[in-house]
Amino acid sequence: MDVAKGATESPMQALGGVRDAAQNTADFLDWMDEHEIDLPPGGRLTKAAWKKLGITGLPEVRGAKSVTGDVVRVVTQFVICA
Repeated sequence: MDVAKGATESPMQALGGVRDAAQNTADFLDWMDEHEIDLPPGGRLTKAAWKKLGITGLPEVRGAKSVTGDVVRVVTQFVICA
């Protein structure tokens, strides 16, 4: 039953994994900027820059209700960040 439920929610959880990876990257770049650590070229898209663009953060994607959906989300986040 979990696999069937996971199969239906996998596309949304994959999107959630991409969103989580992007948000975590932005949070990390913001942390580096706050601690005055040199950012790589093009790494200035921090939360301060987001605010200037009118973006307060990425919208949340509801969490998985199945183990399969959760695995899809976490694996997608890992693959995007790797």
